[in-house]
Amino acid sequence: MGRGFWYGIDAGVDGGSTCDELAAAYAAALTRARTCNPMVLVVQCTHARPRSPGCDCPTFVQNPDELDAIAKLWRARGCSRACPEVLCQLPGGAECVQVGQPHEGECRDRP
Repeated sequence: MGRGFWYGIDAGVDGGSTCDELAAAYAAALTRARTCNPMVLVVQCTHARPRSPGCDCPTFVQNPDELDAIAKLWRARGCSRACPEVLCQLPGGAECVQVGQPHEGECRDRP
């Protein structure tokens, strides 16, 4: 499978990707999108995006560009699936939480 570049970010998918491949790429991209730096003194994790493509349950991320590119391909392909989170709790925001070294963090949703 070829690799696509969207907004300067390697989304790991291309126009020939299947819906299942796009869903897997989105899940991997979500982990990367949640990466933040708790040592930075600016507000982070401010972009709400779906937890999975085609579903409305949001989560907050630091950098949504790769997710947006994959979601665009998802819609263009006409992909759909049952959402695993029929009832989801809407987060009230997020914060960057340290998960390793002092400069390594991830966005964690707040209730």
